[in-house]
Amino acid sequence: AFASFAASITRFSERGDWVHQRVVVRNLAVLLAAVGRLEEAAVLVGALRDDIEKVVGPERERLDAVLAVVATDYREAIERGRSMRPAEIVGYALATAAD
Repeated sequence: AFASFAASITRFSERGDWVHQRVVVRNLAVLLAAVGRLEEAAVLVGALRDDIEKVVGPERERLDAVLAVVATDYREAIERGRSMRPAEIVGYALATAAD
């Protein structure tokens, strides 16, 4: 699954497609949390927190569940994510998907 995320991140980055990139990164955060990579998930939900506020439905429920898991123990990671610019978010997401 991580290889698919890395390919999507690369493709959307090359095209400058930030709209779809955010969807990929949000779902990468869910996957990272599911496999226990909580600090990395925390960085990504922090990075896209304002974007997440606009998401509705099942995707929002999954993101809220990730945030609930990381909110207490990974506050610094969330704050680190909040300070990232779009290019930094993409770079971080690509690095985590490639690991």
